[in-house]
Formats: sequence, structure tokens, C-alpha cells
Amino acid sequence: MTEKLKIRVEYEQDGPLKVVRPHRQFHGRGAVAEPLLFEVEWEEHETLFAGWAPDEGTLGRAARNEKVPELVITADPQLYGTDADRTAAGKLTLKPVRFGEWNVLNLEEI
Repeated sequence: MTEKLKIRVEYEQDGPLKVVRPHRQFHGRGAVAEPLLFEVEWEEHETLFAGWAPDEGTLGRAARNEKVPELVITADPQLYGTDADRTAAGKLTLKPVRFGEWNVLNLEEI
């Protein structure tokens, strides 16, 4: 059974580049951007995905934060469509994220 776990995610946009850095535990040191709280339903063995999905709702076990409502964190990326479907529709694909590292969300646009 999954449970909602709290993670902190730093989001930064530098020109056209959009990046996120998720943290399982966050102590505030070394923060570049304000860490945003997301309560995501997932299990430790699952991969989390992040993406830019402004008009697509919060589907399945996804979570959003009101400060950056376009950013979605989810363990169910398939609910937002396959990479091929998203690309064909002109949408950014959801990317697997690694904790403690900066993850680029919009490599397709750069």
C-alpha cells in the first residue's frame, strides 16, 4: 500500500531552462531556490517523475504546489500519456528525477 510522503522540491527557471531538485530530507543548507512541499503518494522502490503540465490536471497519485502550479510530480507518468503522444501533441515529456540532483524538465525546447 502506498502512502503520501512529503518531499521538498527546488524549482528554478533560468532563461528557457526549467530544472527541479527533489529532496527526501531537507535541512535548508545549499538551497538555490525556495524548497516547495509536495505530498506525493508513492513507494520507495518506485521512480518519481516531474514534468511541466500546465493544463492537464492532477491525475492519479500526482501532486502539485500552488506556488508553481504547472509543475507536476508523480509516480504515474503514464496517466499523462506516453512520451510519443506528448511529443506529438507539442507537450513536454515527464522526466524521471533523481533525488539531490538537478533534473532538466524541458530539454526538448532547448
